Amino acid sequence: MTSPPEIPESIRKFVKTVEGPVGPHELDAYSRLRDVEDKSYHLRTIVAAWSTQQEQDRVIRNAYSRWLAWTLSLQLVLVNTVFVLIGAGVLRFEAWVTNVFVVSVFGEVTGLVLIVVKYLFPQSVSKVLELLERLKG
Repeated sequence: MTSPPEIPESIRKFVKTVEGPVGPHELDAYSRLRDVEDKSYHLRTIVAAWSTQQEQDRVIRNAYSRWLAWTLSLQLVLVNTVFVLIGAGVLRFEAWVTNVFVVSVFGEVTGLVLIVVKYLFPQSVSKVLELLERLKG
């Protein structure tokens, strides 16, 4: 083996030591280290982006759910008021109009609740976990 080269005085303050020549084992170890660092960087980037997306989704879902809850509550109060007024004889409609009115409002509220529940509890988490498994393996 040859001795390490002399370090010029002008750059000695930047270099601690100069070792011997680099062999295949050191290159393999360095290559494996770079692969691990690259995978770690990709994984951290994906997790950070996913975390940011989840936080933004929670904020939007919270706003939508509050707005829809108030709207549905107001609608149900109005429907119940009309229903009571029809029952008390203050408002007069034919029986089929009242039946269609009550059933259609019930269907609308049920449909909106179903849509809200499906939106608030999405299935996208499993897709992110599959992506992370692929990156890990």
